[in-house]
Amino acid sequence: MESSAHIGLGGVTYFHAENSACRAAGPAPFELDREDAGDVPVAFSVLPRALRVIVPKLNRGDTHA
Repeated sequence: MESSAHIGLGGVTYFHAENSACRAAGPAPFELDREDAGDVPVAFSVLPRALRVIVPKLNRGDTHA
């Protein structure tokens, strides 16, 4: 799926947030990137410029790395 293509699909809500949390009425496992990450509740926060991403330079005619 192309970048951001999921935004136009039904059932997808897109929003910007600096902080987010996930809770449940009872015990519930939580997965992150298909790996067990513990149980809810969980909280997330975004730190500006906290992640540096380096990608290879594209060659002429390439559409993605």
